[in-house]
Formats: sequence, structure tokens, C-alpha cells
Amino acid sequence: MTLQPVAPLAVHEALFHAVGAAADPTFIVGGSRDQLQIVWVNRSFADAVCAEAADLAETPVESVLIAAGGALPLNDLRRTEFRVTLSPRIGFASPWEATAIPSVGIDGRCWVVSMRRAGDNLNIDQLLRASEERFRALSERAPIGIFTSEVGLRLGYINDFLAELVGLPTEQLLGTGWMQVVDPTHLDAVCGCLQGALGGEAVETPARLVTRDGDERWVTIRAVPIEAPDAPAAFLGTVEDVTARRHFEQQLSWQASHDPLTKLPNRACLIDEIAAALEERPDEVAVLFVDLDDFKSVNDTLGHAVGDELLVEVATRLRAAIRGDDRVFRFAGDEFVVLAYRVTSDTVAREIGERLRLDLSAPMLLGGSPFVVTCSVGAARAGEGDDVDTLLHHADVAMYEAKRAGKGATALYRSEGN
Repeated sequence: MTLQPVAPLAVHEALFHAVGAAADPTFIVGGSRDQLQIVWVNRSFADAVCAEAADLAETPVESVLIAAGGALPLNDLRRTEFRVTLSPRIGFASPWEATAIPSVGIDGRCWVVSMRRAGDNLNIDQLLRASEERFRALSERAPIGIFTSEVGLRLGYINDFLAELVGLPTEQLLGTGWMQVVDPTHLDAVCGCLQGALGGEAVETPARLVTRDGDERWVTIRAVPIEAPDAPAAFLGTVEDVTARRHFEQQLSWQASHDPLTKLPNRACLIDEIAAALEERPDEVAVLFVDLDDFKSVNDTLGHAVGDELLVEVATRLRAAIRGDDRVFRFAGDEFVVLAYRVTSDTVAREIGERLRLDLSAPMLLGGSPFVVTCSVGAARAGEGDDVDTLLHHADVAMYEAKRAGKGATALYRSEGN
């Protein structure tokens, strides 16, 4: 059987079909060296330059493609590789790598040129170096502390923000040096958290850091595991400085539970503490109501500024008069309450009330002038089954009994039948 030669036109049709199906952008260029024209392009190349394939035929190659040296470095005998810049009809120019293979077409010599994006064939080491450089560029400018582990809990990288946060050079914090800036009472929790990251968990924990100057910084530490083939367990973490936020939250909490004028805990705080005291030792709790006598006349005659000054001085004296474990609160207006612990008898309750009354009766300077204030004190010991409201009511009843007795006195609540 004799094989029939394939017609030249059929060969070229087969070539076009194969090239057209190629995934990479590919085109055929022909003509003289100084007037190269595009003969044919595949769909990938047309898409890359944002044009229709039919519109690119017979157009100068330099209309969409620019070689680094000007003209395309084509060779009649062997393949060549070179870099080019692709200029699409719409969008931005981009760098590509091209491979040209010489051939012979219907109209003479031509070259089949296939292209790939510059960098597609970078080796893995180059990619890793580029990735590391991007990470460092971002982390060094990040407004948050960033760290990575080396082996176990040893750190191999710390960014400038974290070093500046604690006031120590980076080199001093690498390895296990970072542990010196963690408050000792928080170190176990932080180490346990990072051990969780080494175990494959995303973790988070609050912590207190101590700077080189002894200042405290509250932070939130977060870490995520890093997995790499043939590499030990590692983690990447961040340290967020939340000191200002924490102080603000503490301020809000303090304001919700304290009187802004006298700085004493307020009524809401009193109710909570009485409830806790009754839960713990109900048979040794007493409440003493302290009400200033004729306080309204002070505001009316001397003004509210002097009245406020008086309340601040009363708060100061009550703090000084109470026993070590006892607590003083501003209840409302000119009413103060003392929560007393370890009160085992009515005698002890009355003695506490008398000491408070006498300490407040000593002359004080208000508006630069001496002033004497009296108060009425009502004391009530917790009885069996008493709750917060009952105990406060009993102390209030006793205080009004002291006022009815002529003011400037101390009265002890007596239940009916006593």
C-alpha cells in the first residue's frame, strides 16, 4: 500500500487547529523582519489583548506587542525565548515571556509564538522569598504587634510595633525573651494559649504586659497554626494593645457604681453588697443610715457649692471612721449608709453608730468658715429571713426614730415585741 502525500494546505489547516486549541496565548507572525504582521491568533491571545481574532489578522505585531529591544528577536533556524510587553486594546500593559519557533507557511517563512505571563516559571525559592518580603513589608508597617514562632514557643520574628509597645529591642524578645514582658500571673495562660496554636487551634487570650519602664499594657493575643510539609508545628500571632479601651470600660463601670461627687460607691453597689453579705454571714451584718440634720438650710443659706463641699467632707470623715472591713456608700442626697460586718450584738451596732455621729459632729471648715453639722443615725442588725429591702427599711425606720428623738442621735431598730 502506497501512502499518498498530504497536501500543504491540509498541513497548515492541521497546524492552525492544533495551535488554536492551545491553552496559552499563541499567534503566528510572518512577513519581513522590518514589517512583521500577525497572520493568525488563537482565542487565548485575542482575549489577552481584548480584541476579536478576526480584527488582529494582518495588523503590525508592534500594535499589541513590544519586545524589550524593540524588534522581536526571531531566528530562522531555532527557537528563541524573550520577554515582551503586551498592550491590550483595553486595560493595562503587562509583562510576558514568549517562545518563537520558526516554520514555513503558505506565504513563506513564519514563526509560531506562544506566550506565558512573566513569573509563571519562577522557581519555588523565588516565590517564597517574594512572599516573605511582602509579609515583612506589611508587618513592619502594621499598627499591631505581629510575631511568628521558630521552634515550640521560641519566637523567630517580632515586628517593630511589638518591640516599641514594650520598649525593648527586637533581638531581646526573640527566642524565649518575650516571656520577660508578660506579667508573671498571666504567663501560664499565655503559654497555654500558644501551645494550643501549636496543636492546631486558633486561639485568643487577654494578657497584661509590663514595659521596660514598668508601665502596664493590656493586650489581646491571637494566634493561628501554620502548617508546612516536613516542618515542625508553628504559629503566626498578633498582639493588639487594648489598654485605652480597657481603661475606658473600667471608667464606665466605675461611673455606673459610684457617686461622682463624693467618689463613694452608690446605691446600686450598696444593694449588691448587702445581698452578698446576707448570703455569706447573715447573722453578723448591720446597716446604718446616716442622715445630715437640716442639710436643706445649708444649701438655702450658703449655696449649693458649699453644700457639695459639706457632702465631700462628710464622705471623707465617714471613710476614716468606719472599721477596716466596713463599707460606706452615698445612698441619696444627704443620706449615707454604712454596711458593717462582724456585728454580733446590738451593743456593737450602737457603738458603731455613735462613733460615726461623733466624728461628723466635730467642727469643719466650709467656704473658709468653721461649721458644725449634726446627723441622725439609724442602725439595724439583720434578722432571720431578712432580705436587702427589709434590712434597709429597718435602718431607715431607726434613723427617723433618732430624728424624732431630737436629731443628733443614734437609734437602734427594735422589732415589734422587743
